[in-house]
Amino acid sequence: MAPTLLGRNKDVVCPKCDFDFTIGASEEVNQESGRLQHRITQATCPNCRYDIDVRDNNVFNGDRILVTKFSYEFADPKRFDVIVFKYPESPNVSYIKRLIGLPGETIKIEQGDVYTRTSNQQPWEIARKTDPDKQQAIQLSVYDNDYRETALHAAGWPLRWTGMEQRDGKEELDGWVDSETGWQTISDGAAYQLFGADSEEQRWLRYRHIVPTNRDWEDLEAGRPLVQNPVPELVLDFCSYNTTSMGQRNAGSVEDPSRYWVGDLTINFNADIRNAGNTSELVVELNEGVRQYRARFDLQSGQVQIYMLDHFLADSEERLVGTAESTVVAGDTYDIRFSNVDNRLCLWVDDDLVEFDQPLNYEAPGFPGPRERDRVPVGIAARGADIVVSDLLIQRDIYYRANAVPGRFGKPQDVTIQGMGENDSHDLYTNRADPETWWKTYIRNTDDYSLVFEQLADDEYFVMGDNSPRSKDSRLWENDRRAVHRHAIKESSLVGKAFYIFWPHGLPIGNDGKGYAIRYHRDNFNNKTDYPTYTAPFLPQIGRMERIR
Repeated sequence: MAPTLLGRNKDVVCPKCDFDFTIGASEEVNQESGRLQHRITQATCPNCRYDIDVRDNNVFNGDRILVTKFSYEFADPKRFDVIVFKYPESPNVSYIKRLIGLPGETIKIEQGDVYTRTSNQQPWEIARKTDPDKQQAIQLSVYDNDYRETALHAAGWPLRWTGMEQRDGKEELDGWVDSETGWQTISDGAAYQLFGADSEEQRWLRYRHIVPTNRDWEDLEAGRPLVQNPVPELVLDFCSYNTTSMGQRNAGSVEDPSRYWVGDLTINFNADIRNAGNTSELVVELNEGVRQYRARFDLQSGQVQIYMLDHFLADSEERLVGTAESTVVAGDTYDIRFSNVDNRLCLWVDDDLVEFDQPLNYEAPGFPGPRERDRVPVGIAARGADIVVSDLLIQRDIYYRANAVPGRFGKPQDVTIQGMGENDSHDLYTNRADPETWWKTYIRNTDDYSLVFEQLADDEYFVMGDNSPRSKDSRLWENDRRAVHRHAIKESSLVGKAFYIFWPHGLPIGNDGKGYAIRYHRDNFNNKTDYPTYTAPFLPQIGRMERIR
């Protein structure tokens, strides 16, 4: 029987914004007996943060996958392959994780990124995916504007996207304030329009990370006044797969509240460029700490140039880092994606990766912490053009947490793992709207917030799960086997490469989409419960039968 790509899970559709997502449900059952121990009652929507009753949602055992067991007979495993292997602590159990570290490498996890080197004399190199399209396949949603918190907006809650202008001398939000001129909303914020063909003034549309809490939803439903002028906050590593509750408390504040700032972002949108003057341009901007990255499109020639601004330097003027030809000119519609992930900038137009005259990789800045502008981290600007933008989607990279099995004084239990790791204080979440205080809390008056895993042997590998906050992987394995490297798996433990999802869980039909129960869970006393294990009939999810990236 093939292993599953996902563990036990539930599909959820938010009743407030219609966003669909998946939550983990493995903790409901005893992993050895399969008996029901608890029942998940709530989950938090990653888009609008509404707490949803999921107690009666169908539960699924996960996707069935094809594993090519012969792959590594003819070629060595590659970094970021999804592999199946025998769990080191229990070889009769198969695990599936993403391969991160290769034989002979030392691994460092720092601020969500992975770095490697093969000797202490070498500099650390960030581990990034060679294929940007493969990187894009594992991005996580931060906010999809097609699924807005409409009920809150109707009661006065601000839209996250709005026209803004920058004022000198104002520190909050790096001087960005709302502007009543320029960009106008269409269809209650579904799209934004600029009539600027006759103007030489650049007008900005910006994303403000204004995130409601379940308390805001409770105030709305109880008829109480909403918070006035809610403030933008940092983008944190919120993971809806884990943000669930077994009890009646708010799921988002119980199981796994987000902690860590994520600066690696991607903006996706559709641009309908209807009219443009001779000096027209479209600008797309991503902020990360002291850096700003801009893609500037000439809407007459189609040329696009990438610029970098580094405010840590004395000279913070725009610096050209790459030039390319694109198809983006006035008179047509384009799907544009601009990403800043793993110290690399990438640009796609209509799903085609734009090739620049030089690599868009860069070295990390001198100051690694967040700034005020990270509360308004994404912007789109235009000059001399009439434009409508829609389908606005912001995504983030996976944030790999620097966690290890703790020992004395907060240090890792294993001497082959060096460093203090990341501060796990709830104050990080509390200070999410104050970048300076957040950073001081994060570093704890030390620069030792990374973890370094000792060099792997010639037959060892390091693996991590994409669900980093909860993944049981190389960082957190037990060591009853008394291995020299608790964080490693041996080459002899490899089963093969996960290749294809050939049978995603079925979609129940009938009975309001729940199907009809044909088998029920049993509790620890072997009593039959009212919680279905399997339902029928169902339809296959042909659209999710796909190659694993």
